[in-house]
Amino acid sequence: MRDNEITSSIASGGHYNEIIGTLLGVEERYPCVGFSLGLDSLFFVLQKEEVPLSSLPGFSLIW
Repeated sequence: MRDNEITSSIASGGHYNEIIGTLLGVEERYPCVGFSLGLDSLFFVLQKEEVPLSSLPGFSLIW
């Protein structure tokens, strides 16, 4: 976004192979991945750019 108005990420993710075992208190590794989407950041950009949400394909599927 212009002028550094957004300070959070739009998307993030990673490997969390050891976190399940740590939470369970065991030394086994459980392969896993995770991700997040910053929908509030995306909507902020769309609003600032005056993009009508109805013009986005598939929007009704996530709203």
